[in-house]
Amino acid sequence: MPTSYERLDVKDRAIAEAIVQNPRASVPWISKATGYPESTVNKHLSAMQQLDRLVLGRIIQVLNWRAVGYPLRYRVDILVDQRMLSRGKGGPYGKPQKSKAERISTQEQLGTYIKYTLSKQYEGRIVVLDASILLGHAADLTVALCAKDSEAIRDFVTTGLRGLGGVNSTSTSEQIWTCPPLPELVGVADDEAPEIKMAPASRSRSR
Repeated sequence: MPTSYERLDVKDRAIAEAIVQNPRASVPWISKATGYPESTVNKHLSAMQQLDRLVLGRIIQVLNWRAVGYPLRYRVDILVDQRMLSRGKGGPYGKPQKSKAERISTQEQLGTYIKYTLSKQYEGRIVVLDASILLGHAADLTVALCAKDSEAIRDFVTTGLRGLGGVNSTSTSEQIWTCPPLPELVGVADDEAPEIKMAPASRSRSR
């Protein structure tokens, strides 16, 4: 099955590259950067947001977590218990899964549970930004999050994460600085759009 990127045509890829360079670009900015009419840009943007593709999405993003009440940022590295996961015993203890489909038996499922389910138990105290699998690292999973205070992160790690089946141990680091958004990415004037140069599209040979 072809990937989402393989299903993009030349115009899709040029528009996507413009958004990679400036995620907050307006349609006029993308039009100037790619050389395509605004109507063409709108058409391709709409197509790339369809559920069967999900290449692009429109979101409202928090840029200043301190301003909205979550001043602390942490990274939690997790060493998983792979044997417990392989037996389908990942996730909350003492809560039987109703079906095989609900069992947490992979690192992907455990990371998804942490981000979307466990985090809801701490709503208003922490925000889980991402959960990722690591390769070539002492840990297996890493979780990035923001917290209102140190007690919130302590409860989330010691009671929440360490109370999950499939979690062997955790290591928590506080991020004391993170790179802010560049001013030119926050509001680029439409007449300042750079030219986006795309590599020639490859042509498949018919057999």
